[in-house]
Amino acid sequence: MIITIDGPTASGKSTIARMLADKLDMYYINSGFLYRACAYVFVNECHYTLDTLSGVSADLIDTWVAQRWLVYQYESLTGARVLYQSRDITPYLKSADMDRASSIMATSTEVREHITQWQRSLACDHDVIAEGRDAGSVVFPHADVKIYLTASLDTRAQRWQRMQREKYGVLTTLDKALEAVAERDKRDAQREHAPLVVPYDALVIHNDTLSLEGSIAYICKSIQVRGFARSCK
Repeated sequence: MIITIDGPTASGKSTIARMLADKLDMYYINSGFLYRACAYVFVNECHYTLDTLSGVSADLIDTWVAQRWLVYQYESLTGARVLYQSRDITPYLKSADMDRASSIMATSTEVREHITQWQRSLACDHDVIAEGRDAGSVVFPHADVKIYLTASLDTRAQRWQRMQREKYGVLTTLDKALEAVAERDKRDAQREHAPLVVPYDALVIHNDTLSLEGSIAYICKSIQVRGFARSCK
């Protein structure tokens, strides 16, 4: 079984996908970690910068990504982690710098193609919940259930502002948060390869006023209504 959850920045897709994977006993694919892992390798091993990441060469991508030197793992008790040449690099992927770097990497057609194949290979061995910005539209267009999470720009900017403070210790004004989220939305929607769209046949959920628990309950009910036997714990 494959469930996809797409949506723009700060729509809550990562948190909800992780919680839903636990409730449905499924394997969670955090696409953001995959892009962050690539960014980490290219910045730290190949000396790319934020200004040059969008132009990573295809040969390097083949070497560092396609050769499986990066390994993604997920367990419900420990969460998602990425190994690089058998070394756990997960703690390094959670910085604000890697957040910015990964959004730039995601504009590369070659990188997206490799990460698409990476996700599909994971789905060969597991029932998966995959989240991202093209999970239901490109990576798994024939997914059993597709969800598209969204909220107003103001709501998402406030969430992004809170995340920057709580996760990275970065204080920013609401105006700066609005600018950052709007810029990311524009980059995601206008990129040439796999732009952010509402996937065909997706259930669209506006979660401005929904709690996490309310969103999970709504998705679980929708899955059951669509005739799938999975039940939430």
